[in-house]
Amino acid sequence: MDILTKKINRMQLLYEKNNSIKNSVLLIFRYWAAFRQKGDNACLNKAYFICAQALEKNFADIRLAFIRVFLELEFGRTDSADDTLQTLEQYKNHLKQNEPENYLIYLFLTALLDIKNGKDKRALKTIRQMNEAENKPNIVNLLLAYLHIYRADYQNAYNYLATASKIYRGSFFVLMGFHMVFAEKAHVRDDNFLFTDFLRWGISSGVSYDSCVDFYQSSIITKNSKDLEVLKKIYGTYPKRWLLELICQNLTAKFDYSSEAYRYYKDAETKQLIMNNLETHLVRAAFVNKNEDIAHFTMANFLKRYNDDHNLKSFVFHLLTSNAKYADLCADNKPEIMEFAVSSLRDNERGRYYNSIYAYYLSHKPEDADENLLKLCNNILYENLFGYEAVISNSEIKYVWVFDKEKKDHSVFEAVHNPPYRPRVKIKSVSKNLSVTCFDESRKKIINETIEFKKSVEPVSLELFTHFHNLYPQDTDILIVLAKYYTQAAEIPESGIDTLNKVLSLKNISRNFRMQVTASLGNLLASQSRYDKAIEYYNVVDENYLSDYYIEQMLTAFINAKDYEKAVRLIIKKSHCVSDRTLFFALKQIAMFEKYHQSVADVAYELILKSWYDKNLINIVIEHYKGSQEDYQQLGIALNSIQAPEITLDKKILENCIGMHKLDTKSQRVFSRMYSSMPDAKILDIFIYYLCYEMIIQNTKIEAETVSILESHFSNTKDSLLSYALMHLYLNHNITTAVSGAVINYATASMEEDGIIFECAALIKDKDKLSPYIIKNTPFVYRTLPNKSVFLNYRVDNTAYGSLTGAKYRDGETHRVKMKYYKFGLYMCAIPHFYNEKLIYYFSEESKTGSITTAEREVTNSRAAISENTDDMYFTVNNALVYEQMFRYNEVESVISSQLKATRRVKAKII
Repeated sequence: MDILTKKINRMQLLYEKNNSIKNSVLLIFRYWAAFRQKGDNACLNKAYFICAQALEKNFADIRLAFIRVFLELEFGRTDSADDTLQTLEQYKNHLKQNEPENYLIYLFLTALLDIKNGKDKRALKTIRQMNEAENKPNIVNLLLAYLHIYRADYQNAYNYLATASKIYRGSFFVLMGFHMVFAEKAHVRDDNFLFTDFLRWGISSGVSYDSCVDFYQSSIITKNSKDLEVLKKIYGTYPKRWLLELICQNLTAKFDYSSEAYRYYKDAETKQLIMNNLETHLVRAAFVNKNEDIAHFTMANFLKRYNDDHNLKSFVFHLLTSNAKYADLCADNKPEIMEFAVSSLRDNERGRYYNSIYAYYLSHKPEDADENLLKLCNNILYENLFGYEAVISNSEIKYVWVFDKEKKDHSVFEAVHNPPYRPRVKIKSVSKNLSVTCFDESRKKIINETIEFKKSVEPVSLELFTHFHNLYPQDTDILIVLAKYYTQAAEIPESGIDTLNKVLSLKNISRNFRMQVTASLGNLLASQSRYDKAIEYYNVVDENYLSDYYIEQMLTAFINAKDYEKAVRLIIKKSHCVSDRTLFFALKQIAMFEKYHQSVADVAYELILKSWYDKNLINIVIEHYKGSQEDYQQLGIALNSIQAPEITLDKKILENCIGMHKLDTKSQRVFSRMYSSMPDAKILDIFIYYLCYEMIIQNTKIEAETVSILESHFSNTKDSLLSYALMHLYLNHNITTAVSGAVINYATASMEEDGIIFECAALIKDKDKLSPYIIKNTPFVYRTLPNKSVFLNYRVDNTAYGSLTGAKYRDGETHRVKMKYYKFGLYMCAIPHFYNEKLIYYFSEESKTGSITTAEREVTNSRAAISENTDDMYFTVNNALVYEQMFRYNEVESVISSQLKATRRVKAKII
């Protein structure tokens, strides 16, 4: 929540407790200020609502009326503001004589209305009138300032605000006036340093004036160059480089090395400010605050002029010797560091900073080094080799338990409380990543506290540990640390092997660490091709306790030792830890044994996807991998990308596609690829049959390449089912190809021969492809299980047309036609259907146990088809029906007359 919102909320609470005129006005202008600062119209709406409420209770209060006019002008509602001012005009002379301040407010609103309406000259006349007023009150400067703001005359506005600020020092309206000026980025000169005061208000109100800060730099510096607190506040909101430089100059002049000063010095370092002795003050502040974050260039400049402060030297030389980024500076200052180390040892200086210097001295000791000093150096470092120290912020902490991952048991250390200083604790640990738990004095309450430990000696190199191992060969902590190093080393010396075996003999090491050491010895032997011996170590290792680092070498050892059982177990659990090359080598060996095929199928699949090709692995995957259709398709794409398509895989993909009834683009590509390479494969005929089902039953639109193959297959086989399927594709999806017309013609001829018609045939528009058989008949299709007795039951609705065919059937007579089973659960039949004739029909399934009937439906023949010169009685009658609807009665009479004159052969029998 921003500062301005908090102020409004506080004022809102006060208003709700007491909605007096005073509190109402205060809250109104808080919301108005929020509108001006944020541009939020909702705030202006709230201000207007509160004003309206106040006016209802105090309708005679002229100040509230003025406020409403002002808010209406802010809304841009100049008409309603004008109406209110005209109402108030009758009181103008009274106000002038008796209430001069209210009169000036009236003039202010009148001028503001003129400005809003674009009548600037008229507004200026009113402004002059306000200026010339006798005994004008102090508020006039503020009102004039606002008028010039709305006129965008910011210099005059600023001047009036400057005059007003002398009287209304810190006034809400003065500050808001300044805000409106600066919000428009109107930079005006500040001879009286007013901007600094206003800037401080802006910071406290949470308003940003970043664009103006640099413009008024000279004013801020002149007035506040020594006022550190003001500079800090301004810099906190406006982090300008020149402000930071002023702050640092003030801090260095006071020799301020506090934690806050350090942050400013560090910020100056980050921004790379060039200041006299900045590096000296930064390093000293870092030393005082025990902060070791100092840039290289700062340290380099400091070393050019550092003095003989002994404690500061220990801190600086500690940084040089313990941090690799100062390696070059450490080398340049080696004589001074060595000399400082000798003098410190002679004085028996102790502490974390000295430990780093002593470690450096020990690793660079001269040949003529004093033996007594070396002995003292060894003793000091040995005491602190595994030490950590920290300052505790929670004085309730008394005991710290340390858990080393390499050890079974934990260690307990006691915190030292020495008031008035903060509690401190020193611990020992062989782990770099400390795991600690804090307890109170009773050791029963766990205190959740994060403690930042610093190592007593750093850095500690392998050479230093080896040095102390030679001095103290039985020290178990040193053995553990050396073993940790060897478990991660690329090569292990003979002394390292001896160290690892010694660690395995220790009783207090953890199971996890024991596994790592054992695996490391196994890896060492495996790298020497001593696989049988390596497996002796691996056999006692639980890979769940090992990091990924050890697994690959273990797998290689198992494979080379022909211990395939363990190799397979490792592959199943840890294949992600092994490189593809090693995994491929292992799987090729394992593939020779059928009993492992199912176990490694998943891993083999992932490997083949990465283009590691092997015929045996592919066979394992095809036979044993339990994946989805998408998985097999992805595998096919991978094999095809390396020019190694697999026919058995393609066959499986097609079989899955048929079995799951899930036709997709990838399966069709597999079909195309297989058809071009093995056109006689039996699976292709099955897949083509499945494609026919998809096109006829599911109305599926197949890929263009697949269509081309099916058309080619049709030209070779003249399969009527395939012609029906292609006809569905052409007609339902508006597809035309080079052979589509011929295929449709073949399909229509086949339908006539089979005595069926598919419903899509009604979509044929081309007269060359539309046979008389299709025109004459209406298809009826019903879907159910095969081996059923299915009937079409229909009757003619004679009311639908005239009397020409009405006598054909008695009205309401139902006819029954047994439907013919085709394929895919389709039962079909076709019956003649005259133009405009309505058939009412339903289907029935009949069995020994009963029958199922569907609801009645109706169909009307709306195809106005005329067939000239035909002997077919259907078309003769149908032509007459069409002519009748077209009002071509001569043709109707001609058709009927010709039929009446025609000679009929009479079938008779002896009575």
